[in-house]
Amino acid sequence: MISRWLRNLTTTHFALRRHFPRATLSPIDAVITASERDHRAEIRCAVETALPVGELFGGITSTARAAAVFSGLGVWDTAENNGVLLYVLLAERKIESVRITWKEDV
Repeated sequence: MISRWLRNLTTTHFALRRHFPRATLSPIDAVITASERDHRAEIRCAVETALPVGELFGGITSTARAAAVFSGLGVWDTAENNGVLLYVLLAERKIESVRITWKEDV
């Protein structure tokens, strides 16, 4: 638990640019944009360097944080309420995915 706190408290915003420079983010964005032409879902990729301090002390998991980011970004807010979020938490070296697919019975 102490090591988790230390990783989150010492991973700075500079880690984002070191691990995900613009030259890396641009192709990711292009692939997501191209793939969205073939379906009606919203796809987002969110990278955080570390958990916010309040959430870290509150014991939030990376999975719960991914769900909160998913909701906060409105990833599901499409005509058909379909969305996927790929969430990366650098401090903990975790990747989470959150998806929602809403289908109404007709």
